[in-house]
Amino acid sequence: QLGKAYLRLGDMDKALAIAGVLTTSQPDSDRWYALEGAVYEAQGKTEDAIAAYEAGSAEVPDSIGLQVALGELYLSQDRASEAQTLFESLTKANPRSVDAFVGLAKAHIAQAEDLRALRFDWANSALQQALRIDPKSVPAQATLGDLMLAYERPADAAQAFEAALSYRTSLEEDSTLRTKLAEAYAVDGRWDRALQEYQRVAIANPTGIGPQMALGNAYRQAGRTQQALAHYQQINRLAPSYPFAYIKQGEILDELGQANQALVAYQAAVTAAPDSADALFTLGSAYRRRDRTQEAIEAFQAGLAIDPNREGPLRALMELQGGAVESGE
Repeated sequence: QLGKAYLRLGDMDKALAIAGVLTTSQPDSDRWYALEGAVYEAQGKTEDAIAAYEAGSAEVPDSIGLQVALGELYLSQDRASEAQTLFESLTKANPRSVDAFVGLAKAHIAQAEDLRALRFDWANSALQQALRIDPKSVPAQATLGDLMLAYERPADAAQAFEAALSYRTSLEEDSTLRTKLAEAYAVDGRWDRALQEYQRVAIANPTGIGPQMALGNAYRQAGRTQQALAHYQQINRLAPSYPFAYIKQGEILDELGQANQALVAYQAAVTAAPDSADALFTLGSAYRRRDRTQEAIEAFQAGLAIDPNREGPLRALMELQGGAVESGE
């Protein structure tokens, strides 16, 4: 309990020290390996977290929690084949584990481009088994929605996300599921319902840039241009240093034929975030479209000084410099 308390408080060193002592003194308890892995995950040390879960799984082979955590990390690191092997073994050893069958489905979804039709059948079979064990499983219903979206069946995806929402237990879970549901409605062309869900998430997360941007993007995709523009402006009142909302404003103003105002928005993005290569590249492209060659060159050079490995901006800069030399001659 003390180790978890330190983890919740953000004191990673103390939490890790406790986990280290207890994994040595009580190697047959999965709790301490789980704590150690969770600390490493919180620190962004994925490989160390994997090592902790692997060590725990070896010491406590009947721990479902450690193996599920390990499988999820494999999936997050694009190691879907390893995750599949782990979850297949886990479902055989624990045929009543919902988490094991959901993990197996996720592994198949992650490999959907290989054996596409079979992957759908295998993932769907695993999820149906999970739902037979627990018909109210939110992870199973949500993953079924993910499966249907991945296979371009948005109406079925929406139905699964709706079912997951009916069983949700937390606000965080609610926002995640509503965002997925909104995406399914949007893909299915049901924009009124999609916008309703995006709006609900934005209202529940008034200071969250991600939910607010998702709503602005949805307005734009639904053809509600003025609402999108107003919402991006609202985002920059909420977060004046966030460059991407300014960039979106510029894009819309360009589409509306308001080139001067669009350029002001692109310039505002750079002023707000001068270290953002994306803002500088966007401004460079805007100058280039307006035949303001020298200013475009300077913007691309400034962006490449921050992020020198961007092929598109580098190619644009070389073309601009070549054109400038020819004009000078």
